[in-house]
Amino acid sequence: MKTISRRFSVAIGLLGFAFAIPGVFATPNITLTPGQFPQIAAPALVETPAGINISYNANPSGGSSIVSVQISVDGVVIGTATGSSPFVVNWAPATAGQHIITATVTDTSVPTTGASASSNTATINTIVNLTTARAVVLGTSVPVGMAVAQDSEIILRATAGMSDAIVGQVQFFVDGVLIPGATVTQAPFYKRVVLSAANGFAVGARNLTAVATSSDGLTTTTSAIVPLNIAAPFVANQPPIVAIASPSAGASLTVNTNVAFSASASDPDGFIPSSAGGGVTFLADGEPIVGVGAAEANPDLIAPYTITWRPTAIRGYKLTAQTIDDRNRVSLSPEVTVNVAPSVTPPTITFTNPANNSSIGLGVLIPVAANASAFGGATVTKVEFLLGSTVLNTDTVFPYAFDWTPITTGAAALTARVTDSNGSTATATVNLTVVAGAPSVALTAPANGASIPLGTSAMLTATATPVGLATINRVDFLAGTQVVGTALTAPYQVSWTPTASGIVALTAKATDTNGTTATSVVVNVNVVPPSIVLTAPSAGANFTSGTSVPLTAVPTTVGGAVTSKVEFFANGSLVDTALVAPYTVNWVTGSTGAVSLTARVTDSNGATATSPPVGVTIGAVASPSVSITSPTIGAVVTVGSAVNVTASATPGAAPITQVQFLAGAAIIGTDTTFPYSVTWTPSSATNFSLTAKVTDANGNTATSPAVTVTAIAQPTTAITSPSNNASLPINTPVNITATASPSAGATVTQLEFLANGVQIPAGVLNAPPYTLSWTPLVAGTVELTTKLTDSVGFTSTSGPITVNVIGPLPTVSMTNPPIGSVVPVGSPVTVSANATPGAGARVAQVQFLAGTNIIGTDTTAP
Repeated sequence: MKTISRRFSVAIGLLGFAFAIPGVFATPNITLTPGQFPQIAAPALVETPAGINISYNANPSGGSSIVSVQISVDGVVIGTATGSSPFVVNWAPATAGQHIITATVTDTSVPTTGASASSNTATINTIVNLTTARAVVLGTSVPVGMAVAQDSEIILRATAGMSDAIVGQVQFFVDGVLIPGATVTQAPFYKRVVLSAANGFAVGARNLTAVATSSDGLTTTTSAIVPLNIAAPFVANQPPIVAIASPSAGASLTVNTNVAFSASASDPDGFIPSSAGGGVTFLADGEPIVGVGAAEANPDLIAPYTITWRPTAIRGYKLTAQTIDDRNRVSLSPEVTVNVAPSVTPPTITFTNPANNSSIGLGVLIPVAANASAFGGATVTKVEFLLGSTVLNTDTVFPYAFDWTPITTGAAALTARVTDSNGSTATATVNLTVVAGAPSVALTAPANGASIPLGTSAMLTATATPVGLATINRVDFLAGTQVVGTALTAPYQVSWTPTASGIVALTAKATDTNGTTATSVVVNVNVVPPSIVLTAPSAGANFTSGTSVPLTAVPTTVGGAVTSKVEFFANGSLVDTALVAPYTVNWVTGSTGAVSLTARVTDSNGATATSPPVGVTIGAVASPSVSITSPTIGAVVTVGSAVNVTASATPGAAPITQVQFLAGAAIIGTDTTFPYSVTWTPSSATNFSLTAKVTDANGNTATSPAVTVTAIAQPTTAITSPSNNASLPINTPVNITATASPSAGATVTQLEFLANGVQIPAGVLNAPPYTLSWTPLVAGTVELTTKLTDSVGFTSTSGPITVNVIGPLPTVSMTNPPIGSVVPVGSPVTVSANATPGAGARVAQVQFLAGTNIIGTDTTAP
């Protein structure tokens, strides 16, 4: 990977930049988003529970796209933003004073010249001054605004910092009341919390806050309120089950290395939704993980549930997976602790110049360059160039290069040694021969990347310059390793006719009168052959034996060449030859079976090319056939319900064009593509005779044997009493009345009465009247349904009705002042009362009145 990174600072301000190195990469640029923090003109003053949004604009270099913007404060990464500008990360500053905010943009770079595509970075620094810095940012593991079923388990997390104190603990509150056990005394500040009534999470809208307290207990900071909507749980709903599959507990991972984080999730009495809000959410130390790659969303909505995680810090992490079932019940997996260790991958280094085993001239300046890379979060700290054991040059920034002039002839070994920030090293060596006055040579024609038609001659031209008193003796021209011509005098050029297509590496090798040689830089050219495509018949076509079929091809020639002839072949045997456009011949089909057709072009240079094969089938004259595969003979279907009618059709001599489906003489549908099927809805209770009729491209038809099916009416049931949304008193009998109609010719076998999908005790009736006495025992919302089963085995379930079972009402009594008390005018009087909530509820408030005037309200006992 090639990285171009230049770092600089400005006091209370910043500068954006973009530059390009010819022959390498254009660099992306990054600028401050106007009006966003950090501010340019004045120091930042920070004391807010919401933290601070740090926002930057980033622009890619030409032809590339932005991958991410990583933001650090004082060298510590606080977040990475992806997507598009502005790139925003929230910061909760813990200390006052001067801070250096660093933003590093990474894009996918396209080289300007002479290099392969790679990633590319640019970095910008900003200095800000903070006064008092206190912040608590509260978050939850469920989406904001989502209704969460009571008794779910979720994660509450907070980011807390104080510049004027040390955070000693963070406590989590619901509606201003401390959640039992929700006190965290060290970072990361997060807690697994069960949303039970006992923990203060009554059904309805709840307000969450987090309070950070200093270690001396003198300073507190409260977060902004985060709303949470607690939904009433479904009766007997079981929680979903989620478990981490990988990594395993105690696993040792490598920093800045991709890890497959996967989990399993299921629901014993429902399903895990694949829509927004469902799936599995992956968390590390209570924070949702940001997946590697644009396609990796968190949560993952589709099983198997997985995300690619790239840990960026060397420490222990606690991993959790969260899932939500179809009734908004949230569950958390057991925590898995993993350890992230430094990378042990050593750096790499390669010479880019000079080439190994090359000859160089004595006293001639030679550019020496190398590429070096570090891995696993490490960085390249230096690259040293050595001649033997002597260090010639040390470079600490890319590009790693220097100019060297050899001062003695003979063998020379140059070594490049890279050292990374972990202290690991790697070396690369090139062996050279230093000669007195090596010549220079360059291939000037054709140009690098040029296209040359196969079979045509091209002129190869080179310039060669001797050194000292020597003269150029000869210049050899090579295609790959093969010498294709030699020039003895200037101008140095030869004619070359390529005999094979593809990329060819051309070089020129100069030899002087001292016997010293030099080889030019490689010029790659593309030798292009003619091409041809068989346009008729189409692949997969079917023909009858003994018929005449036109074969047509379109050739393409290059470099001024013209088409000499086009030959057509069937299974490798020549059919005929066309000499002029349009290139078409007639082929009389022979024996039955599969045939591979090709065409071959020959151009005026003698170059040839063969088309991709086209497969066709030759068959005997035959009619098509068809049979109904579903439904089967004697099947019973329901009036008004859709029935899938399918057929199997076999072509004869021609391809099938359509299959018609009939019920008696009436056409119920037509299908033109395999598999052949239609949807039919019987409209009356009677016997139907189903048939299918196939037609092929020659107009031949065939009709299937008839399949007789019987259509009967669907049974129905409905609850007539109580009415929908009725309110019923708890522990009081109520009659449930329903209607029941069996399917045609059948009788009612039984009628079941169900509450929330569970059969009511003694809730099965076998004969009318269909009225059942039911005593509700639990307050809340209940869904009532009936299920009918008739004597032929058909079933039907009524539409649900909802009733509200009301429990005992709350009670209240005055405790002070006593009845008959005399109190003086203008003197305060303590008024108190006892209050008892109804079943399953809590006292929300007590109002005190003098006459009809409200004199006060209290929400907590006493």
